[in-house]
Amino acid sequence: MIRSLVVFTYSFPLCDTVKVINRINLLVRKVKVGSLTFYGVITEIIYLLFFLVEPLKGLLGDNFREVTSDRIFVILFVVFLTLTFIYIKVTRVIDFQKVKFKHIVLFSLLFNLTLLPIRPVMSSDLYTYISRSRVYSEYHANPYTVPYNSFSEDVLYQQLVTRWSTYTAIYGPLFIFFGSLITLIAQNNLFLNIYIFKLFFVIMNIANIFLIKKITNDKKAVLLYSWNPLITLEFALNAHNDVLMISFFLVGVLFLFSKKRNIFTYTSSWLFFFTSVLVKLFTVIFIPFIFIHIIRKLPNKSKFIFLIIAFFGSVVLLIMPFIPFWDGWRIFSRLFEVVQMEGYVTTVGILTLFFFLAMLRVPNPSVLSKVISKSFFYISYTIIVVKSVFDRNIVQENRLLWYLAISASLFYIFFISRFFPWYFTTLITIYVIYVGITKNNSLIALIHGMTLYALSTYIILR
Repeated sequence: MIRSLVVFTYSFPLCDTVKVINRINLLVRKVKVGSLTFYGVITEIIYLLFFLVEPLKGLLGDNFREVTSDRIFVILFVVFLTLTFIYIKVTRVIDFQKVKFKHIVLFSLLFNLTLLPIRPVMSSDLYTYISRSRVYSEYHANPYTVPYNSFSEDVLYQQLVTRWSTYTAIYGPLFIFFGSLITLIAQNNLFLNIYIFKLFFVIMNIANIFLIKKITNDKKAVLLYSWNPLITLEFALNAHNDVLMISFFLVGVLFLFSKKRNIFTYTSSWLFFFTSVLVKLFTVIFIPFIFIHIIRKLPNKSKFIFLIIAFFGSVVLLIMPFIPFWDGWRIFSRLFEVVQMEGYVTTVGILTLFFFLAMLRVPNPSVLSKVISKSFFYISYTIIVVKSVFDRNIVQENRLLWYLAISASLFYIFFISRFFPWYFTTLITIYVIYVGITKNNSLIALIHGMTLYALSTYIILR
């Protein structure tokens, strides 16, 4: 080894060798402890550790897609906590007046590209996306009424089958179209299916970074999103389709907050918000606030035109994508089941009510806690919508974001019966924009807390 290094060194002229050494020394000096570069390098090294997961699984005989080995999981959990600690540290100690946008973005690109080649570690949802998309692209069946298990003869069946294969689709038709296009291109090649999906999600996540930069023009907001370990792990590693919903949502926000306030920007914003609903239904709770905000900002002569365009545009967006899949209201039956589904991890509101009712020895505390919690959400959400109708300040960007953040928070605290960590990615994105627009740094601690809480729930979910 030493001999090889000596031969390699002397194969270059002495002056070239000196130049290389000087450049390395210069680079090392630039990486100051406590600088953005320092934290970026440390974070990248930690993300590189995920390449060891598959070898460790093979060594320990863990043959499942998701990590089941206790020893590997303990290591992963320490990694999650370390990434979160570094994320919290960098948002607190970095002087953002001295940091450049391009350095924040370049590191976030590096994080995403590092995790791109690695298969999902903590979730099998990507395999479900592929299997349900093949139901439509390969067998021309309706994924809303026909589960993947109906095609056990599929050449990829043994590699794709998951615990969700007996169920029908719950996501919007737009995502079915995107997924079907990918599986049509990849055909029966599982490798291509996995990595085209992952590449698509990584591109969308990178696009979200630039959209947040465009919306807020705030370096701290860009870092809060792009360096967030939950965002990076769930989109670049575990490959969850929430990233696509967030992309359409952010484009809607970009048009809504555009300096060119006219019919085109407002109708475009409205249609992009509706498009995000066609990926995942969650963003439908924002529609009333968006509508009130636009109506209040438009001059009287333009309101009627907007109403006409928005109405027909919404009807087309809601009807056209569902036409290939329409088979009565039963296509939503699985979605209604998921809304009522129980799990090991539920919302804070339902869990608190459950323990309170259990201590009082009330019969069926599990069922009653869900009923009370969801009823509270419906009532509080209705009150907030009514309040926004009479709130003149809703025309302000920060006030609108407040309504979006509060309604989303109430939804996650009191409505969802079964909680998954990646659900928080949308909520974190909204709060990041809020911080970027209002410069309210007190909410950064809330973003930190949500990130830590979401990643910690993997202890139970695994």
